[in-house]
Amino acid sequence: MNKFIWILATLLLATSCIDNRKSWLQEYKKTKCAWLSTKEKVRLESIQNSRQLNPELISINQKITRIIKPIQSEIALLNHRINEINIKYLNKSRKISEAHEHIYGHISTPEFEKELEQNDNNNIREITPLKNKIAFLQSKLNQDATYLYLIAEQNKIKAKIAVITTAVKDKHQVTFDSLQKELDRQNYDYNYILQKLDRNERQKFSNEKARIKQKPCK
Repeated sequence: MNKFIWILATLLLATSCIDNRKSWLQEYKKTKCAWLSTKEKVRLESIQNSRQLNPELISINQKITRIIKPIQSEIALLNHRINEINIKYLNKSRKISEAHEHIYGHISTPEFEKELEQNDNNNIREITPLKNKIAFLQSKLNQDATYLYLIAEQNKIKAKIAVITTAVKDKHQVTFDSLQKELDRQNYDYNYILQKLDRNERQKFSNEKARIKQKPCK
């Protein structure tokens, strides 16, 4: 009789734990989905409220792109050439070291150090003009009056959009605060439930939570 009561109590406890987890996961899913939905609502409202600024911003971005694209392309080619030169001298350095080790092992000599230094100097000498060219192109861009004007206008529009976005967020802040409090409570309950589970059940529960967190509204 006592054994039967003990088995029954164990089953009831296990069922209760399963029910607690199921209930918690349902609540967590609901809260996380509400958070995601509110966040999406803020995004859409921000876009809607700033739509009148979009054509101007797109136009400015296109003008900026036309100015910087040729310079960026030239800089990319120069960086590619620098990378090729660095690889060339790195291979030379490796060959110098291998030849030296073949004769002297890991013992350094003045001649070996001098040869490595000369190789490094040759590397620097070859890439320096290319780096100077990149610096010149960047400086030229940063002094371009049209480019600077467009960047200033772009920043003004972005600042206006940021103000609009902040206003929309403030509008929904009460909802976010309420959802955050609910999430804090749920995380507290989650840790409480987790402590009462064995290793396998703990991992399973954790995985279920992670799946909900990734896609709470599905």
